Amino acid sequence: MSILWLGTLIQTLFYISYEKYRYLILFILSALLLKQISKDERIFLLIPILFTYCIYLYVDSVKEGFKKKKVKKELIICKRFQ
Repeated sequence: MSILWLGTLIQTLFYISYEKYRYLILFILSALLLKQISKDERIFLLIPILFTYCIYLYVDSVKEGFKKKKVKKELIICKRFQ
């Protein structure tokens, strides 16, 4: 078992455990598409792994920082009248 197949297994279990099935489908489709172009494992496994994980980080990443949360004015008005 090569390290790329192990990475694929870990990534698949990661997406299943967090119920992110759309990224799993994206990975499978991109890997199948690249397998039609090249038979090299480094191409059809490594590129979809990196591509899918970058999209996951961009779309579903947790934003941390010291920014103030936006508070709706409606909530403030409601609390004043309670």
